[in-house]
Amino acid sequence: MASRLPQLAVVGVAGDGSVSSWAIPPLSQAQTLAGSPSLLQHFADHPARKIPLTGSVESWIPLLQEELARGSLVLLASGDPLFFGIGRLLTQYFPAEQLAFYPQVSSVQLALNRLQIPWQ
Repeated sequence: MASRLPQLAVVGVAGDGSVSSWAIPPLSQAQTLAGSPSLLQHFADHPARKIPLTGSVESWIPLLQEELARGSLVLLASGDPLFFGIGRLLTQYFPAEQLAFYPQVSSVQLALNRLQIPWQ
């Protein structure tokens, strides 16, 4: 039986710190949260170990790989990580079976909604 790879759960966070309901399970089980300091501040009371990520996004990859080798990890991202976000970059460095995306409303969706403009 093949061992299961540790999971990198990429959770989209809205500007107010909210997440979609489907992101609650990976967040509630997280032992380590990684993300920008501004995103991590929304989870200050979360008991997980926090890893603030600064500098270029590409510079985060070795640290994320190292942390993931230790076990599952939750990466906080803005909005929808697969809509012009960090998701594309992650798919270049991690196998698909190791990634799980939990998007939140993207900034484009939110802006168009507030302007009452259909985005099709």
